[in-house]
Amino acid sequence: MIFSMKKEQVVIRDLTSTGEGVGTLQEKVIFVEGTLPQEKAEVEVTLSKKTYSKGALLRLIEPSPHRTDPPCPYFGVCGGCQIQHADLALQLQLKKNKVVHALQKIGGIENPNVADCNPSKEVFGYRNKITFPLLQKNGKKEIGFFQKRSHALVDIKSCLLHIPFADQVYQQVKKILLSSNLSFYDEKRGKGMLQHLVLRTSEKEQKVLVGLVGLQSPTKELKAAAKEIMALLDVKGVVYGKKAKASNSIYPDSEVILEGEGTLQESLLGVEVEISLFSFFQVNKNVAKKLYEKAFEYASLEEGELVLDAYCGIGTFAIFLAKRGLKVTGIESFKKAVVDAKENAKRNGVFVDFIEGEVENVSLGRSFDTVFINPPRKGVHSKVIESISSMSPKKIVYTSCDPATLSRDIKMLMEYGYRLVEATPFDMFPQTMHVETVAVLKKL
Repeated sequence: MIFSMKKEQVVIRDLTSTGEGVGTLQEKVIFVEGTLPQEKAEVEVTLSKKTYSKGALLRLIEPSPHRTDPPCPYFGVCGGCQIQHADLALQLQLKKNKVVHALQKIGGIENPNVADCNPSKEVFGYRNKITFPLLQKNGKKEIGFFQKRSHALVDIKSCLLHIPFADQVYQQVKKILLSSNLSFYDEKRGKGMLQHLVLRTSEKEQKVLVGLVGLQSPTKELKAAAKEIMALLDVKGVVYGKKAKASNSIYPDSEVILEGEGTLQESLLGVEVEISLFSFFQVNKNVAKKLYEKAFEYASLEEGELVLDAYCGIGTFAIFLAKRGLKVTGIESFKKAVVDAKENAKRNGVFVDFIEGEVENVSLGRSFDTVFINPPRKGVHSKVIESISSMSPKKIVYTSCDPATLSRDIKMLMEYGYRLVEATPFDMFPQTMHVETVAVLKKL
């Protein structure tokens, strides 16, 4: 039930994974948007359920010493960032706490060994890939980011997380698309051509790939817009991805290069890679470098060891391992990423046995000394846990973008005789509550 009531005072003790403050009021948990731990806030209860309440922040009675002024004009409305109002020290502590609490509550590990969160060199201007929904409402076209818990779009003129020169490209592409005759997707009518705009940037080349994702075959209007986009400074190519049906996913069923080239060149850890628009590559390159170095350190590998890199993407880490004398097998489900991975291995003068398929469905028929896992947010299938455990590797190095699914999967691995040695969080996504974690497990 929704209602208004008298003002209440709440002390905030923590943040949720979406950045809401957590406190206690009348023996119930209360969630308050816009607050930080250690703050005393005056709130108005806006929703009361049996086990929890929600409150609107009226004023801060005692602000946190870690509170700062968010530089982004869209903060609090756009759903992209959750903690721009917290300084870096608090952001890093919140992310470490998030990993510790997940390992305790979900993983069942009483005192998990978690290192301090490794910071990002850049706290703004770090994203090398960014996606904007394209919507049409009542005949009006919109480009932006979704509001929090909504499908209403915020008109984003500039995103502070985006690499600056690439953001300038975005602003120009936005003007071209809005002034074109191309239709955007209308969610109510279920019609319209374009659904997403994707920009991927190479820091090495200082170039941008522009991707358009839609539901129809390329039209004359689309090809004309692509020519106009290609004429912009710093654009290397324009790619169109066609989906069979509308969804929130940006991944198409087929793709075609409309203008220029369809890949970018990038370098990471001495590995030269070619990246397609829709293939996986970490969005924060400098933190990715530190993360991969930690994964390698955790593995303590010796030359000639057999290594499995599950969910290997375009093969960056697998190639890095192969260049150090290891015998590597990589598994990846996205077909185009496997094509990229094989070409990247040739480019770097090494051999990696790349296999296309879902990890849970690939039968390898052999054991490995060390297994690296880097799954999507949903974590790994129970069949993957069972399969990896049957290989009996000495070490498992698990990289995760979600502490909850990481902890769930570690708990299952512990049932097969593994123990968590240490986990290190990385601030891959500054200004947000997201955290990347590398954990090493060893066979008892």
